[in-house]
Amino acid sequence: MEYLGETPIEYARIELSTEPLDRPTRDVRLPPVAMDLSKSASQVQFENRQVRIIRVVCAAGKPCGTSLHPTDPAAVVTLSGPHRGNVEWSPRPETGPLEQVRIELKTAPVR
Repeated sequence: MEYLGETPIEYARIELSTEPLDRPTRDVRLPPVAMDLSKSASQVQFENRQVRIIRVVCAAGKPCGTSLHPTDPAAVVTLSGPHRGNVEWSPRPETGPLEQVRIELKTAPVR
């Protein structure tokens, strides 16, 4: 992949090792979503039978909400706050202000 823009960017590439259902026919690249950082909220950005991608905003001093699907393991990318840039496997809940992207796995691991 080659980036042709002029402003610096950061990204995390996460390859799934789960049973591939509803595999996209192309790369799924999600544009940035404008969310009100003063209010805690979560919004599903993409979902199929294999994976669910959720954008989460945690307001200052407020705990981040837990997943509505706590039995689905998740990789969590922290976009802001003191742990900005961290990618963690099902981390403990944190307190805002921060933004996260949760990638919840819905299918079993490939053996």
